[in-house]
Amino acid sequence: MTRMKRSHLAMHTHGALTFLPLAALGSWFALAALNGCSAESLSGTTPMTKVDTSTARALERKDSLNKKEIDPKVSSASARGTGTEALTGSKGTVLPRCNAKPSNAGPKIWRLTPTQWAASLRALGANPDAAGFPPDSKAGRFDNNPSGLILRNAHAAFFEAQSTLAAPAVVTALRASTACAKQSPQALSTEECRAEFSRVALEAIFRRPPEAEEVSRHAATLEKLVDIEGKDAALNDFVALLLRSPHFLFRTHAPQDGETQSPVRKAYAIASHLSYSLTDAPPDAELKQAARSGALLTREGLARETGRLVKSEAGKAKFIDFAKQWLLISHKPGFEPERDSAVFADYSAALYRDMVLETEEFLRQEVLGSGASVRAAFSSTQGQVTGALSAYYDGNRKGISPGGTTSKVDLSERGRFGLLTHGSVLVALSQRGMTHALHRANTVRSHFLCYPLPGPPSDALAQVKDKNPPAGPTTEKMRFESFLKTARSDCASCHATFVPYGLALENWGADGRFRQRDGTLDIDSSGTLPAPHGASVTFKTGFDFLTQLASWDATAHCTMLHAHEFHWGSKATAGHSCALEAQGKASSADTPLIDVYLAPVADPAFFDAW
Repeated sequence: MTRMKRSHLAMHTHGALTFLPLAALGSWFALAALNGCSAESLSGTTPMTKVDTSTARALERKDSLNKKEIDPKVSSASARGTGTEALTGSKGTVLPRCNAKPSNAGPKIWRLTPTQWAASLRALGANPDAAGFPPDSKAGRFDNNPSGLILRNAHAAFFEAQSTLAAPAVVTALRASTACAKQSPQALSTEECRAEFSRVALEAIFRRPPEAEEVSRHAATLEKLVDIEGKDAALNDFVALLLRSPHFLFRTHAPQDGETQSPVRKAYAIASHLSYSLTDAPPDAELKQAARSGALLTREGLARETGRLVKSEAGKAKFIDFAKQWLLISHKPGFEPERDSAVFADYSAALYRDMVLETEEFLRQEVLGSGASVRAAFSSTQGQVTGALSAYYDGNRKGISPGGTTSKVDLSERGRFGLLTHGSVLVALSQRGMTHALHRANTVRSHFLCYPLPGPPSDALAQVKDKNPPAGPTTEKMRFESFLKTARSDCASCHATFVPYGLALENWGADGRFRQRDGTLDIDSSGTLPAPHGASVTFKTGFDFLTQLASWDATAHCTMLHAHEFHWGSKATAGHSCALEAQGKASSADTPLIDVYLAPVADPAFFDAW
């Protein structure tokens, strides 16, 4: 469509609306208004003339203020002393304090990821190319945080080009779904059939039934397009416009302040959030039917759909994606952790990929397939390993090349005991030439138990260096004990509360192998530390420590908080605090890990603020 024709169309369909030619696309929200979604309904702010990084940051700031983010790293003492909406649960994990009057915790301005955008177009009959999708920045621990999914001018140009390319294929699919067009190929020459086509297009592309006013307005837009450029070109341009709409490019419609969302609109919003959270794809026919019937607004219907979706191939892949990010092993190909070849001659990037495959297959077979509990996931000796990895865990390579298929074996004789002893995790939590007890300790306590540490003093780096290191060969524990004797008292007392978490894992080297000795010295992995439930815990070996960690409900609670952040794109908020507290109390070490993962989207209470 030429600029003159577009301007002519704008004057006839939207009155005073400024409709910038899409070839320039200098205003994202002009496009939003064309598609019946005002800037105010998206952001709650006044219309903006340009969407760039500064605009996105402004939206993020407003979103943060509206949601009143709760930082789960706040200490229990500060929470009690300042009234911060967080508490330390009886099991030690920091959980939000139940807020009887939740603040706005509804849908965010949440753009589709490249994977979700491509899947959404494929569901409409197109074959998109996401290779040129402008890169997104990672915000927070997971890659689907809305704060990182911002809109730049590069996105607008990409969406314009791709929607134009995809439109003909989508039009063909929509014709086949429009009753009057199926009856007669010439039916779309009539205004009545084009109105029906508009309704079908809106429902398919917006992933929800359109309201009568939307159908009327968009049908009028299609008629103006037909007047300007003819039927066939008009259908393509009309669909291209819808594919650039925020209602397609964003997960859900965000209600304006004071707006009441109808049960139907809410049900479809839940369907959209649920499907993209669990499968990275738009709602399928069964999920749409559950929304249409109102089943998604019931606890039983929501649980049924979450269970069904997670068992699909896309659902399994999404769960494994979550778990790899949660376990800190989501490394892109070519960026696998390196090891010092002079120290670890047998280690290689290809072997590390076998380690990641071991974790993926464990999650697929034991967690998804057999329903392993949190306790079992953190204590199982069952492994899914390649021949090369099996030999490597035995202490040799036997000339076997990494790669190939995996087989289930018992790894108890090779030092394996749950997820934290998978080679993939151990290597990720180590340095190039040695283990890193401090890093491992902080990760286990803060990341896997959500048992936060206080912030270090400003001169921490100067204090952690041992002024009088022991002479001769030493183990990591010997060096730590020397540090405790020479460090400032407040530093020593703090490190004593968490470093033993890392020292308990010293039997597993930086190369992922089990070992009894560090150099020429025997490893002593015994220790005492404060546990998440408030009492001190003493353990004789690393296996003893891992057995206790697997039995703590705090481990399940913390996993649930990670799942919440993954599904909702941010840390716990005041709006979800009551639901999180209830789920925390219901989760235990013996809860199936997959149920803990689903808890933040399988409970209707999480959607109550919508």
